[in-house]
Amino acid sequence: MKAQLVNVAIKLNANTVVNKEVFPWELEILITLHGEENINELEEGRIQDVEGEKEEVMRLARLYGRNVLENRFGAGVRPLLEAIRASVSEAAPKKGKKSAAVPAPAPDEDIEAAE
Repeated sequence: MKAQLVNVAIKLNANTVVNKEVFPWELEILITLHGEENINELEEGRIQDVEGEKEEVMRLARLYGRNVLENRFGAGVRPLLEAIRASVSEAAPKKGKKSAAVPAPAPDEDIEAAE
């Protein structure tokens, strides 16, 4: 699977701005952590491989913590999985390629089940 990354500037405080390249579904997490006023989308980034939905959920849980994911997306990861699937399916046409994989229906899972 492939997805279009987004370049963002994250204002951490009055003197510190960090530029980062993230997946679109990660923007919602950054907004939850830093506030919408401190996240500035700059431009589309490169296309990058996404290992898989469950692997991506686990990566985000390791990076931001399970509590942050649950606060933003609820106890189950269904909204996060749907955001990942929507972004992955939208990324392919931008490069003129069609995705051969058809996303499966979102399972009712929690983060621990994704491990």
